Amino acid sequence: MTTDVFSGLTIEEAVARAMREDRILLVDLTASWCGPCQVMDRTTWRDTAVVSWVHQHAIALKIDVQHHPEKERFRSASLPAVIALRDGEEIDRALGLHDAKQMLGWLEGLARGVTSLDVARARVAEAPHDVRARWTLIQRLTSDGVSEEGVEHLAWFWQHALEHEPAFVGVRGSYCVELIARLSKRSAAVHERFDAIRRTDVDRVGPTATPSEVSDYLALSIALDRHDDVDAWMDRASPELLSRRELQPVIALRLEPYLEAEGRRREIARLHPQPHRTFEWETAALQQLRELPAELRARMPDIESDAGRRGARRITQLIESLELAGREDEAISLRDALSRSPLATYLEDADAE
Repeated sequence: MTTDVFSGLTIEEAVARAMREDRILLVDLTASWCGPCQVMDRTTWRDTAVVSWVHQHAIALKIDVQHHPEKERFRSASLPAVIALRDGEEIDRALGLHDAKQMLGWLEGLARGVTSLDVARARVAEAPHDVRARWTLIQRLTSDGVSEEGVEHLAWFWQHALEHEPAFVGVRGSYCVELIARLSKRSAAVHERFDAIRRTDVDRVGPTATPSEVSDYLALSIALDRHDDVDAWMDRASPELLSRRELQPVIALRLEPYLEAEGRRREIARLHPQPHRTFEWETAALQQLRELPAELRARMPDIESDAGRRGARRITQLIESLELAGREDEAISLRDALSRSPLATYLEDADAE
């Protein structure tokens, strides 16, 4: 038996053969930049049990989402993704990195008529506060378009995930926001659903607001293209508020990329009434990483260089913004301080990115 799990058939040939032989058609979506896809190629798709199951029950195709001539036929918001079809119609899809045991479990479930969506729904029904299970269900429900059920779960996730699992703050602040933005652009109903949530937060983003409250409000405002409200918040923000150290992550992760994407680089300067403080915080953060125990740094070998490049790039961007805003003396002073700081080591790498 060949160990190559993927056939060389065209999509039409594979669909016809799968229907003729009453087999499942598996379409593995991949890309050269997808690290987890490469992991599955080296492990999951070479596992003897997986290869044997596919040869007995299915036909498998691999489609490069960048270069395959029929790449538009199958879509997924995330990779890895394996789409299962029967009689030419999609019956399920497996999203994310699956090891051999997980893949075999999914395939055997399909043979019994049990889909990953069935499993995900059951897990959330059994444990409504299981944030990881809820996120898995959301991904499954929204992977190929807008789903009313998926949107309801997404709204719950945005409003309640951190109450039950604070460790999901990163997922909520990045992937969840990106999903809200994508779905709201496809559906006016989704846009209104999350805009209603956002409007309830307006009164909570004044001078005494916590950084998380400000971040949530700005994240939804940017995701929903409510640019006037983002600008209104910046107009209201006092120099004292903008100079609070705990607000710096919000400025760096939300507002600076927003202004950069909008081509409003000179306005970044207005977020930094005391730019030298921003510089001091970036250099202090790098120093703290350098002082981590050696064994911890060994487990995260790139953490210092990544932070250094990020800090150098941020300060360089701030200097350029100060120059554009006519604050030349501050720009010159900050450029001089940067050249003599530990961040200077990473300037060349930051410029290359």
